[in-house]
Amino acid sequence: MRRTKLKKIPQEMQNLINLRHLYFDEEAVEVPAGILERLTNLRTLGYFTVGKEMGPGIGELGGLNQLKGQLIIRNLEHVRDGEEAKNALLVHKRNLYKLEFKWTDSEPTHSNSEKVLDGLQPHPNLQKLKIKGFMGAKLPSWVMSLEKLKELRELIEWKEAPMMSNGGKVLVFPCLEELSLRDCPELRNAPSHFPCLKKLEIDGMGHKMPMENIVSTPELTTLTDVEIYSVKGLTCVPEEMLMKNKNLTSLWIRNCADLTCIAPNVFGCCTSLQSLSIRYCEKVRDLADGLDTLPLLEELYVDECPSLELIQITQGMESLRKVEIKNCGGLSIPPSGLEFCTSLQELTVWDCPLLPSISFTRVLQRLRIMDCSELTSISMSSHQRGESEEEEIFPSLLKELRIEDCHSLESIIPANLQGFTCLCDLRIRNCGKLKYLPTGLHCLTSLKELRIGGLWEELDSFPDFQLPPNSQLDRLRLVGWPKLKCLPQIHHLTCLTILKIYNFGGLESLPEWLGNLESLEKLFLDHCENLKYLPTLEAMQRLTNLKTLYIWRCPLLEERCLTNGPEWPKISHFGGYST
Repeated sequence: MRRTKLKKIPQEMQNLINLRHLYFDEEAVEVPAGILERLTNLRTLGYFTVGKEMGPGIGELGGLNQLKGQLIIRNLEHVRDGEEAKNALLVHKRNLYKLEFKWTDSEPTHSNSEKVLDGLQPHPNLQKLKIKGFMGAKLPSWVMSLEKLKELRELIEWKEAPMMSNGGKVLVFPCLEELSLRDCPELRNAPSHFPCLKKLEIDGMGHKMPMENIVSTPELTTLTDVEIYSVKGLTCVPEEMLMKNKNLTSLWIRNCADLTCIAPNVFGCCTSLQSLSIRYCEKVRDLADGLDTLPLLEELYVDECPSLELIQITQGMESLRKVEIKNCGGLSIPPSGLEFCTSLQELTVWDCPLLPSISFTRVLQRLRIMDCSELTSISMSSHQRGESEEEEIFPSLLKELRIEDCHSLESIIPANLQGFTCLCDLRIRNCGKLKYLPTGLHCLTSLKELRIGGLWEELDSFPDFQLPPNSQLDRLRLVGWPKLKCLPQIHHLTCLTILKIYNFGGLESLPEWLGNLESLEKLFLDHCENLKYLPTLEAMQRLTNLKTLYIWRCPLLEERCLTNGPEWPKISHFGGYST
């Protein structure tokens, strides 16, 4: 009954006593009380929603002991107390390996939530448990006794960790592989016995102690993925964790306001790391120590670190494939050592206003540089250049090149794009000091999208750019400036489906050759204050595939395109016109 228009299960379904599998969307279908409790042979039931008054009570699950696989129980705020919760008899359902408990609002008291959860004790065979919306402060002791549990996720508002022991030996979580703690600002301690833990997520901690309890135990050597978000007081990642977990492949840190460094002097002990992400850490000043001791690192993400001044790679990182540096307002020294990263395929630098220059390697496939207001030059690493500047070409493997909103940029070296045979996406726009476009655009046989313009405003005309005569260009955005009176010649681009014309301040009429763009489906005209005229009626009628004409901030043309206006007959034959 997935994607069905049925709103309510008919009462007669209670007679299907041999039914084994029941599928329906979580909220789309209402299940009346008294039906599910009769279907005692059910093996599959994805969702159970506890009714508030007239709907099914949680006790209807009591006799469904054949259930297997996974089950989500939602609206647990409608369960009166722990005794009613026990009527579900989850402890008898030995074939359920995954359970999710969901409270969907905050009406119940903390103590009632704790009692209800205590009454929902599952069978010891349970392997995965997710608890969402739980408002209690303490988890029930049965959570710690699930010896086969591999995943424990979405623990929210947890304040105190229960402990169990037998002769001094901790018995909690011997098989747990994934642990997620979220929004537990008052939690001050946590169990420290996780001999099989592989994935750890800590999000929203008022103190660093619980995390240190978990990762500092000598037995924990199995971590592969660690995510640390919003932990107060954390100045660096615990050294023990990096030193002991030799298979750690992913370390993601976000919104840790007190973090000043990743971990001094111990990066070399974490040689297995493949992905490193540092985001929204305002006190991190540099990544100078240790990056080049991570020989397997493939991905490096740095975002919203305003105090970051330096990213240094001294000896190269042969495995590094992807680097993203975004919103680092204090980064004034170009990332060094990228020329030694011989496998680097993607480089993104976004909103680093103090950065003066950027260089890259020949093997690059995607280069994105945006919103770097002080950037004056972009160049290939010197040791990879040809013998003369004329011989220099961009990487032949490059598929995407984006240089946007770099208002101080004066040069792009090399200036010849003839080796760009793989390029699909080219964007060079809003670089107000750039006086010319790269040459060699006529060789870009793979180009599908082009956004170009917004150059030096003293230029009297749009720089000439010639695309291949058999160009398969599909999307084109032309960005002008106030004094431009005409468009560049693009009449041969007959495969265009989308054309956007922006900020041609001196343009008064669209050229007649626009009618040659027979594949055009969408035409956008924006911020052309003096534009008055569309092409002739004959030219507009040749645009048989045109479905959308959008005119915005072109006041003269908008007025002339009103019903009964002089341009109206040119567009009245299709219904996709809007302003």
